[in-house]
This record gives sequence, C-alpha cells and structure tokens, in this order.
Amino acid sequence: MLLLMRRWCMVLLLCVRLDGWHRRSSSVHIHGG
Repeated sequence: MLLLMRRWCMVLLLCVRLDGWHRRSSSVHIHGG
C-alpha cells in the first residue's frame, strides 16, 4: 500500500512538472511569434 502511494506521488509530481513546462514553452512560443 505504501509503495502504491509513493508511486502515485511520483506520478503526480511528474505530471505537474510536465504541465508547468508545457505552459512555459507555449507562452514563450506565443511571445516569440
């Protein structure tokens, strides 16, 4: 059970990081274009 929770936490962190990176890159593209 603990292992599953830890895995979920890692997945959530990865998703948040990817989402933030995608938003940042998209905003940069909008400003650049």
